[in-house]
Order: sequence, then C-alpha cells, then structure tokens
Amino acid sequence: LFILFKFNTFILFIQTILNLINPIIYGFIIAYLLNIIMKRLERKIKNRKLNIFLSILIIIIIITLTILLLVPQIIKDIDILSNKIPNLINKTKEYIKNIPYINDIFKKISSENIFNFIKNKYNGLLFKNKFLFKNIIYFFTNLFLGIIISVIMLNNKEKYIKRVKLFFKKRLNKDKYNKLIHVGKLSNEKFEIYFVGQFILSLLLSISIFILMIIFKIPYSLSISTLIFTLSLIPIIGLIIAYILSILLVISVSINKTIIFIIIIFISKQLIDYFIRPKVFEKKLNTPGIFLFIGVIYFSINFGIIGAIISIPITSILYDLYYINNT
Repeated sequence: LFILFKFNTFILFIQTILNLINPIIYGFIIAYLLNIIMKRLERKIKNRKLNIFLSILIIIIIITLTILLLVPQIIKDIDILSNKIPNLINKTKEYIKNIPYINDIFKKISSENIFNFIKNKYNGLLFKNKFLFKNIIYFFTNLFLGIIISVIMLNNKEKYIKRVKLFFKKRLNKDKYNKLIHVGKLSNEKFEIYFVGQFILSLLLSISIFILMIIFKIPYSLSISTLIFTLSLIPIIGLIIAYILSILLVISVSINKTIIFIIIIFISKQLIDYFIRPKVFEKKLNTPGIFLFIGVIYFSINFGIIGAIISIPITSILYDLYYINNT
C-alpha cells in the first residue's frame, strides 16, 4: 500500500539508499582497478603505502594526459567541423542530385537546421534540466569518497578478503562455499585479463593508426588516435563512435584523404583482430570469439555502456561456469 499510494516517496527512499552506498560501490571499483596495477608493482616494491600512491599517480597521469591531449583538440575540431559542414552538405547534394529519393531527403537538410537542432537540445540539457548540476556534484562527491574508501580497502585488502571469506564460511555448507570461492577467483581472473588486454589492444590500435596517419599525411593524427584510444576501451560500440567522428573530421578536409584514412582503419583493425586479439582474449579467456561477440551485443543492448564494458568478462565467466563445468 505504501508503494502504491506513496510511490514518489518510495522512489526517493530508494534513491537515498543508493546515494548512501554509491561511494562504497565507487570505492570497490576503484580499488579493484588500482589493485591490478598494484599487484605488478608489489613484485618489485614491498612498501604497500608506496604502491597505493604510485598506482593512484599512474591513473591520474593517464587521465590527465588523455584530457590534456583530447579535450582542447576536440573543441578545436568541433569549431572546424561547424565551419566546414555547410560546404560538405552542399558537396554531398551535388554528388547525389541524380538520385531522386535521396536527393529529396537532402533538400530538406540544411546546416542551419542541424545546428539549431543541436543548439536547442544542448540548451535544453544544460539549462532546463534542473538536476544536471546536482548530478555532477553527486558524481564528484562519490568519486572523492570512493578514492578514500579504495585506499582503505587496498591498505588492508588481505584482512577484508579474510573477513568476507569467514562470513560466507559460517553461513554456507562446504560445497556451496567452495563453489562461491571458485566463482570469485574465476571472476577476478577474467576481469583482470580483460581490463589489461583491452588497454593493450586500445593502445596498440591507436599507435598503429597514428603512425600510418603521419606516414600518409592525414590531418588530425594526434586527436584522432587519442579519441580512438579513449573510446575503444568500450568494446565495439566505442570504436564505432570513434570511427564515425574521425571520418567526419577527415572528410571535412579532403575526400581523397578520407579514403586513405578508411583503408588505414581497416588495415589496423584487421592486424589487431587477427594477430593480437586472439592471443589476448580468446586464448587467455578460454572463450570462443563467437560467444564473446554475442555477449557484447546482448549486454550492450540491455545494459548500455556499462553493459558493453563488462560484457566480455561476464560472458567468459558464464561460458566457463556453464559449458566447461558440464563437459
């Protein structure tokens, strides 16, 4: 009855609970990602506090460099595109004017209509949405608290893991407890392989595209390669978005350069997919590529960007638990 007649109050209650536990969720995610770096540092450095500090420093340097390289260039590129899109639309109209149906569609398109639409949407999001500023404050507050919680977790990670194991050991029988530990170890292994592998693949792809763009004198090589590196960390969807934005940027300068750029993208992607990706994912994750592909599509459609990011390790875990355990 309370949920039915006081639904808004109920939703507010749920949001309050989520706001309270969000810093803990942030803390766990940050701690897990930092731990991947920290474990590698611990092989050479035995000081735990120093390892935590160095792990955070490495992440901050990566994020800062990405922002410094990407954001100013994106702002500059948007300005260039806004000036060149009208000319690009006119050229496109010339190319397709002999195709009746498509020509009718393009007659209705003008650069003014496009930018008015974007401007209206942007203004609506920025000024009419009263929750935007509040959500930004929440995000950075949760992020700050999450970093503090992650440091506490990492500094005493063995103690916390032991307590969690003891908690479940007292409440589960031996068989269920062993299955839970198995799933936990398997999940940790798969996620670590994925995050490290995805970072390596994204880095290699962006470097190869950058080098080839320099060789063939394709414009915006630094901004495009940085954009591809950043967005390719999101499987499939991120890379598609990066390619579309990059092609739009190059086509605003030269159609001939765009054709060369598309060939560069194709060659780089094939090299990564056929020679490096199988060694990183299919062999180490021990999961057939077709299952990984289906998993990415399913989780992306149903759970958005977060689903896309975690799709590969989750699919690999489910494959191991169901298929391997039943063969």
